[in-house]
Amino acid sequence: MKHLLRIIASTLVITFFFGSFTTASAVEDQFEIDLTVTGAADVTPPSAPTGLLATAVSSSQINLSWTASTDDVAVTGYRIYRDNNLVTTVAGVSYSNTGLSASTLYEYVVSAIDAASNESIRSATSSATTFAAPASSGGSGGGSGQY
Repeated sequence: MKHLLRIIASTLVITFFFGSFTTASAVEDQFEIDLTVTGAADVTPPSAPTGLLATAVSSSQINLSWTASTDDVAVTGYRIYRDNNLVTTVAGVSYSNTGLSASTLYEYVVSAIDAASNESIRSATSSATTFAAPASSGGSGGGSGQY
C-alpha cells in the first residue's frame, strides 16, 4: 500500500493506492481511495468581554457580570481569573465567587473561549473588597445580671 498526503490551502487530501501482485510486474485488483476533508479550521478568537463589574455582596462573596463576547463560530464559555489565577470556566455572563476572605481586595478579569479553544484577550480589570467579617457576639448571653 502506498499513500499520499497533500494539504491544499485548508483542505486535507489523503490518497491510498492498493494493489495485489501475482508476478513481478503484473498488478491485479488495483484501486484508489481518496478522502478529502474540507473546511477552514477556526483560528479566530472571540472578542474580549466588556463591562466587567465585580460587586462585593458579603464578607465571603463577590458577584461578577459582564457583556457577552462575539465569535465567528460561537462563544462556548468564559474563563474567570482572580488575581491572575484561573478560577473556573462558566457558560454564562455572570459568576458568584464564594469562599473568599473578609476585608480582602480581589481583582478579576474574564476572557471568552470558543469550541476550538481559541481564547480572547482578557477584559479590563474590575476589583472589589469583601465586607468585614460580622462581629462576634461574645457568647456571654448579655444582660445586666440583675433580676
